[in-house]
Amino acid sequence: MPQDNPTAMRSLVVFSQGEFREPILDEAYSILDSLGSAILRRRVLEAYVRDIIDNPETEYSGPDPDFGPPFAQIMTEFMEVQLLVERCLFTGKALMKLDMFDKRVGMIANDVEMGISLLEEFIEFALGKLPMEINPRLSTSEGIYSNIASFYGFSELPSLAASFDSKSGDEVLQEAKGVIETLELLLEQAKSVTLGRISRNEYGFFAREAEELGELVDLAELLALLRRYVHNTQRDGLAITKFMISKFDRSTARLDCCIRVFTIDYDKLPKRSTSTPTELDMASLPASCKGRNLDGIYVQHDRDDKTLDSLFNDLDEAYRQAGYHDAVAAMNLKDRAGTGAIRNRQTVAKTLRQRNDGGLFWDRGRSKALGADFIKNALAILHGLLRADMKTLEKLISDLKALCPNNQAPARGGLADRLTT
Repeated sequence: MPQDNPTAMRSLVVFSQGEFREPILDEAYSILDSLGSAILRRRVLEAYVRDIIDNPETEYSGPDPDFGPPFAQIMTEFMEVQLLVERCLFTGKALMKLDMFDKRVGMIANDVEMGISLLEEFIEFALGKLPMEINPRLSTSEGIYSNIASFYGFSELPSLAASFDSKSGDEVLQEAKGVIETLELLLEQAKSVTLGRISRNEYGFFAREAEELGELVDLAELLALLRRYVHNTQRDGLAITKFMISKFDRSTARLDCCIRVFTIDYDKLPKRSTSTPTELDMASLPASCKGRNLDGIYVQHDRDDKTLDSLFNDLDEAYRQAGYHDAVAAMNLKDRAGTGAIRNRQTVAKTLRQRNDGGLFWDRGRSKALGADFIKNALAILHGLLRADMKTLEKLISDLKALCPNNQAPARGGLADRLTT
């Protein structure tokens, strides 16, 4: 592990004593930038390790290593802290709960530091050298994960602060609106890619449960916050100060990088789809939500969720009973049914519903971040997949019962009965 500690974070509580709003926010952003740099280093090392594992030249055949919390989880936690600061900045409020800021930053920093240490140890184990002693990419490796990681920190958006002194207030405002429009186009692309992944029933999307979906919600929420700031500034006839435009630059640049990486990550990485039920016409599923309001769709998914919970309860009992008679056969049946992927699809649908109807967070403004059309289409596709999953679970329960003498396994109503109770 390196001699210094790049993830040691300063305290905002200590700094804040006697300071005004702008210096406190400056310090908060400085702390976040330091943490962001450490997260980026962890991302680059993790990407390099994934390239090592995928590259036949390394002849690595061991298990996938564990480096602590995955990058997506760390980024979600980082985005939540960043949103805490930026809500204060772009709504004109003072930054409160400084002790909570310090605590959460410290926890993320500890996870990042541990991950960096474990990643460096693995690279040295796999290649015999520390990362700083080797070429950053193997000669015949495409380095796809490393290429994606390199997008972080390199925004394609113009810096409005660089030309601030030579522009009028109206010109600065118009340029800010142009930046928002560019980001909105990028977000629409990310939403389209996400819908495609859901409809293709991609293993990678559902294997990590709701992490990717949560990241998309966070990105959409940050963009909504910036959009409201520009709109309210113009509506109230206010001027954007140089301090604010510099922070606007920082926020939009980071958002630009995150959305582009999010889209490229989905679009370019190797994909493995699970089998899509043949009876489902995936293209027609979004049409099933036309003319329906979100409240009705949320109620439908709440019903789906309860039905799946009921089926999983019955499955646990049937699996336990079948295991007494033929444990190997019971395990094979369960593995073939893909119950883990079914549970993850249920989690994705539940998270999408809760994070957008306010059922999971106090901030009900999230309901507008992704847009009603996206939520309706995603939930319509998930509803079709979950209905097919229910049939899969029903058949699995029946097959497990068949392993038991005299079918000594729980007997419950069929799928139609569950959906109407």
